Amino acid sequence: DKSQIGRDLKALGLNRKTFEYKGNEWYRAADELLANAMKLTRLAKGYSGEAKEKLLKAALNMRLEAVSYNVEGTRQITKQVTKIAMPRNTYRVSRGMSDSFSVEAREIHALAQKVGTEIGPDEFFHILRRDYKMSKYDYTRMMSECLV
Repeated sequence: DKSQIGRDLKALGLNRKTFEYKGNEWYRAADELLANAMKLTRLAKGYSGEAKEKLLKAALNMRLEAVSYNVEGTRQITKQVTKIAMPRNTYRVSRGMSDSFSVEAREIHALAQKVGTEIGPDEFFHILRRDYKMSKYDYTRMMSECLV
């Protein structure tokens, strides 16, 4: 609600946890799908023919679904940042308060906005690990802490 931008959040910690949850629920589901796909792939080694192909196809479908879940998790976080955290921060900065977004957080948000259109989630997560030494869960925490 845009009318609330200038007001302090009554339960900031709870709001941040909710913010994190919106991305992490998708990330956890993707992780579970990937783990199950690995199990099916290992199981398929003990089979041949049609049974093996069926297991490998199911594993592939799980991996593909995990990609879409990771895209959705990132989309949920970028939506929260763009629609809630950034406007609140802009208002506060205009009132002389400190910026809740570090340069790094802004860079990562700009990169995250490209997930699903210009880059895939795996590439995004790789960049997070390589350049920022963080996981996708660290990313959601960082973005939630920008909510003020």
